[in-house]
Amino acid sequence: MTVDLTVNGTRYRGWQSVEVTRSIEAIAGSFSLAVTERWPGSQARYAISPGAACTLAADGEALITGHVDTVDVRFDDRGHGVTIAGRDVTGDLVDCSAEAPGGELRDVTLTQLAARLAQPFGVEVRAETDAGRPFDRITIEPGESAFEAIERACRMRAVLPVSDGRGGLLLTTAGQAGRAATTLAQGQNILAAGGTYSWRDRYSTVTVKGQAAGTDSFFGEPAAAAKGRQADPAIGRHRPLTVIAEAPGDDAALAERAAWEVTVRRGRSRSVEITVAGWRMSDGRLWAPNMLVPAVSDWLGIDQDMLIVSVTYSLDETGTLARLSLMRPDAYALLATPEIAPTDPFGEPGW
Repeated sequence: MTVDLTVNGTRYRGWQSVEVTRSIEAIAGSFSLAVTERWPGSQARYAISPGAACTLAADGEALITGHVDTVDVRFDDRGHGVTIAGRDVTGDLVDCSAEAPGGELRDVTLTQLAARLAQPFGVEVRAETDAGRPFDRITIEPGESAFEAIERACRMRAVLPVSDGRGGLLLTTAGQAGRAATTLAQGQNILAAGGTYSWRDRYSTVTVKGQAAGTDSFFGEPAAAAKGRQADPAIGRHRPLTVIAEAPGDDAALAERAAWEVTVRRGRSRSVEITVAGWRMSDGRLWAPNMLVPAVSDWLGIDQDMLIVSVTYSLDETGTLARLSLMRPDAYALLATPEIAPTDPFGEPGW
């Protein structure tokens, strides 16, 4: 495995350790690279500064395309070293305020909205899923970051915004990266693993309350008292939860919202972390977030497809490893949230 950090057109190696993390829960991938003062094969000193454009590649395949965030220099009487950390260019969307003429965008699709907010930062946007109908109007809140505005619009269309590792923003849904070519199996390729199983955020019954949009024939208490309810049969003791809906809806819509709440909480109640040797699967592809992977482990109690939420690639004196964070795919089942008009008063067992 050859890992190169290319900064302003100059390629650097001589690292002591590399760690790269990509996740569907973070719009920007990140890296940390410890390097020596000189790298083998070169007598030239390198100069890497914060803010420099960079690409981190594994065997020529880009993992991070963005900028250096920090340079940390350390030395003592035994040696010296430099640690360089950075993120995808999409990190600027997280750090910086959204800009929109007049503070709003009208009659734009989700892809167009994201592209307009990302364009000043040099980030290209593409969609690999249906982004839905155009928005009538999206207001940019004062002080809102570009990512917050994009992520809020994505929730309305049940879409995930993630970095593509090549300097772009990808609009997708869970599992769109395809299936892994390798099964994760205890006693075969799993080097280390752990699981966290928690019922702390699960409830015996979830009730979602809201207010339905009134009509000439549907008003008063029936509209004001709209609600939906869903039970989680795995939770045997009395643990009720009431959620106030984000937008108006009738009983059927709020029942769907309650069922979604139970499904997602069940999916997120079990998380698994598995470490394997190497960064690539049996077909040569890199392990990547948003892939579905078969996982089998008696000790962890799993034998099913899991969703790769994040991958941390590491390379140091302990070897070349990939640490995969996994959840059930339904942990990322997305439910579109309605657009809210400016005048609206509403701003399985064992799993």
